[in-house]
Amino acid sequence: MLKLYDIRKDYKMPDYVVHALNGVSINFRKNELVSILGPSGCGKTTLLNIIGGLDQYTSGDIIVGDISTKNYKDRDWDIYRNHYIGFVFQSYNLIPHLNVLQNVEMGLSISGISRSKRRAMAIAALEKVGLGEQLKKKPSQMSGGQCQRVAIARAIVTNPKIILADEPTGALDTETSKQIMDLLQEISDDRLVIMVTHNPQLAQRYSTRIIELLDGGIISDSNPYDGMPTMIEPVKPIQKEETPVVAKKERLVFGIPASEYRKLTLAQQANVRKEFYKERRDARKNKNIEVPTEEKPDTPLVEPETSKYISRITPTAPKLPNAKAPKEKKNRASMSIFTAMILSARNLWTKKFRTGLIAFAGSIGIIGIALVLSLTNGFNIYVENLQTSTLVNMPVTISSMAISIDTSSIIDNFNNTDNMYPDDNEVRPYSIKNAVGIDISVNILSPEYIDYVEALDSKYYNSIRYSYSFRPTLAVKNYRGDISKVNLYGSSAGNYWGELLDKDFMQTQYDVLYGRYPQNYDEIVLVVDAYNNINASTLEMLGYQLSYKDDDSNTYANIPFSEFVYNETTNPRVYTIITNNNRYYTEDVDGKELYLEHKIKDSYEKPGNIPLKIVGVIRQNKNLILPFMPSGLAYTPELAEYYLNNCMQSDVAVAQRANEDWSVLNGNDFASDYSTLVTIMTSYGLSEKSLISTLKTMLNKETLMQYLQGYCTEEQIDQLIADMANEETVNGMMTLISKDLNIAPSILKVFISTMLGSIPELGLSSDAILTILNSGYETALQRLGASMMPSSVYIYPKTFDDKDAVLAYLDAWNDKCDAKGDLILRVKYTDMAGTVSTMLRYIITIVSGILIAFAAISLVVSSIMIAIVTYISVLERTTEIGVLRSLGARKIDIANVFNSETTIIGAISGVLGVIIAWILDFPMNAILHSISNSVPANFAQICWWHGILLVVLSMILNIIAGFVPSIIASKKDPVVALRSTN
Repeated sequence: MLKLYDIRKDYKMPDYVVHALNGVSINFRKNELVSILGPSGCGKTTLLNIIGGLDQYTSGDIIVGDISTKNYKDRDWDIYRNHYIGFVFQSYNLIPHLNVLQNVEMGLSISGISRSKRRAMAIAALEKVGLGEQLKKKPSQMSGGQCQRVAIARAIVTNPKIILADEPTGALDTETSKQIMDLLQEISDDRLVIMVTHNPQLAQRYSTRIIELLDGGIISDSNPYDGMPTMIEPVKPIQKEETPVVAKKERLVFGIPASEYRKLTLAQQANVRKEFYKERRDARKNKNIEVPTEEKPDTPLVEPETSKYISRITPTAPKLPNAKAPKEKKNRASMSIFTAMILSARNLWTKKFRTGLIAFAGSIGIIGIALVLSLTNGFNIYVENLQTSTLVNMPVTISSMAISIDTSSIIDNFNNTDNMYPDDNEVRPYSIKNAVGIDISVNILSPEYIDYVEALDSKYYNSIRYSYSFRPTLAVKNYRGDISKVNLYGSSAGNYWGELLDKDFMQTQYDVLYGRYPQNYDEIVLVVDAYNNINASTLEMLGYQLSYKDDDSNTYANIPFSEFVYNETTNPRVYTIITNNNRYYTEDVDGKELYLEHKIKDSYEKPGNIPLKIVGVIRQNKNLILPFMPSGLAYTPELAEYYLNNCMQSDVAVAQRANEDWSVLNGNDFASDYSTLVTIMTSYGLSEKSLISTLKTMLNKETLMQYLQGYCTEEQIDQLIADMANEETVNGMMTLISKDLNIAPSILKVFISTMLGSIPELGLSSDAILTILNSGYETALQRLGASMMPSSVYIYPKTFDDKDAVLAYLDAWNDKCDAKGDLILRVKYTDMAGTVSTMLRYIITIVSGILIAFAAISLVVSSIMIAIVTYISVLERTTEIGVLRSLGARKIDIANVFNSETTIIGAISGVLGVIIAWILDFPMNAILHSISNSVPANFAQICWWHGILLVVLSMILNIIAGFVPSIIASKKDPVVALRSTN
């Protein structure tokens, strides 16, 4: 069953080698109680550890069931200890934080037995050792004898073939020792029990075989098995005594004399032992029956004449063709992660106060990060709430000139510090065209594109507003009774004249303070800001007389709302729009086909104008952070539509539509109006001087003749080149071309667009330039209110997600243009709201990163602390490590035990940190709200998924921190670990 062949064990010291075992060969029976005797240091415990697989032999071989262990790997030894070996230690080595039942179950847990089955097996084992009523007790609550019984139950519960007992009675009194030995003797009925002891009397009384060791070798074997040859060749002869020792009384073995027991066959000896133990069990059940006992031996079991050294010359080990380690995976011993977690949790529970302090210390970093995340989340929520008002105030804008800002490019350029802080003393000019992240383009707002925008699904936006260059002539009778023109588009243009958006949307953003909301096209409202303020100059422009307060403070007196809202009796003030251009423009009497402006008073007094009445006062509500309506007068879209329809039918509008080359108001040729083009070129940051130089180089005689042959004479070209020599402005050069060449405006526009489109620095195509040159005609129509083509489109998305959908819809138009090759029809938009939001979030991200970096310092410190605490735990649980290894736990199982401990501490730290941070959010919110009322009372709030991530982060960091200590624990020598006194 178990055979040892020439087992040697050497311990290498720095200066010498200790031979702990020196060629030990033993053959054991399947069931016997073997005692190993010898003085301290003779190799008894080493031999026991090698048999148990806790220590490895230097040379030789151990045969287990005809299988050699020479090729055993660590996992095979783990299986061997778990399935074949049961250990009983002198100091019990029970795990203190587990109760009796859990201690016994541990070996079964490593075997992978189900919970219900292992519990039943553990209870049965405890009942067998007489502790069926002590299942829930902790080792600290039991006596030494009871603890040793638990250790025996733990050893036999897995039904091992071999029980190894190292001084099982060394720490017990005489009576308890007898009970333990009786138990071991009973166990040896059906399995091999090998016991190391210093007590020869105990060995002689209970053992069926005694082996004596000295200096690492066997000196005697009282009952060798299978005729294991022992060559009596004294190495160190012992002098015989002249007078032989005579036994006074022969010792009884299992109720019969020892000499008779030795003459029996193995089968007969087994029957004697079974009968002996049966009589003892029957005696225990019936107290009236005398319990058979063995007499205390007066003479050794081994007769004196055989007490000589046994030779260390050992027979050759048998050849085993299949002598290799078992590979059956089904027998593999392993501790589940759940078992490791439970084991660690129970250990931590026994040290609740220390665990709590460690968890709290580890939670400090989590608290810091959680507070930062709660603030960041508050900022994000605040920005999201701000986005609705920002979107309203900064819609997606589509106009004739679009400025696109690529925030990511700007941020990348900001982060690129390669060229920052140069050492030279030179200035580096750059043009806005080359500025990183900025793109300026010219758009053509065709009727097809406007139709495309109108087809946008209304679920994505609150309102779409079109700007028609609505420039009505507005007149008012002021407080003095004079008729004055309200200069809507002077230096303060846009400060007090705005168009209302969709009524339902407006009523969610603005409150009516006085009066009502407009219902007809001829009704307007007065818009005040959050403080009910309106600029004094605006009020004077609108015809109101302002007065100062009586306290000589040079501040204006307030004006009641009632003085603004129309009332037929008390406040009949109206604002008159000259609705038809025929009431304001008249054809020049000299027949120049020009139209002149009337005096405002004459136009005001003509019938058919529209009187506008202020019917209410509105103000942004408290939820709107950024207002989108200017303080002043606001009109309805119906008024703009009514006005444009009237203007379209006027004589001056009809005359202008018939003249595409010049203005009917001033007679200027549209082809010679390059102001818009010059403005665009200037906006690109181009040097006018360099552009003029380029133009003069391009406008040579050869080029001009090539493009304009047949349209003008050579003399005209020579004159143009001569006149351009002294010209120093772009607009002047363009005017010279129109004047000197004297060709049709349409031909001239094509020539100029082709010429300018070939200048790389300008970055505009010929088609785009031609569109710009043609814009003079469209601008003239818009000025007269004679064009229904919007000059700008403003889309007000509902949310930022809806804004993304709107942008995707607009991008789809450009994709179609790209597919068709109509690049000039591409329309770019301006998304200032997205730009602002991205920059805000970028700033928040930077600030959050900095704060998290500071909080991470405490995480590092706590991780170092966790590593130290875990290492201390390894030192405290060294004996437990040895016990687990003796039960068959693998190295990885030991590492998992301590990884589980750090994981649990990490989880507790994470949960504790999140809870504390959540509690701290309340006073922090109160402080922030007290500093500024604009900060919501629930500003800082941590997301649930942030909490989960922080708990996971805490667990990961703790596992990393405990990785090295857990590896140290897994590599501990189980033999050394079991000697630990912790």
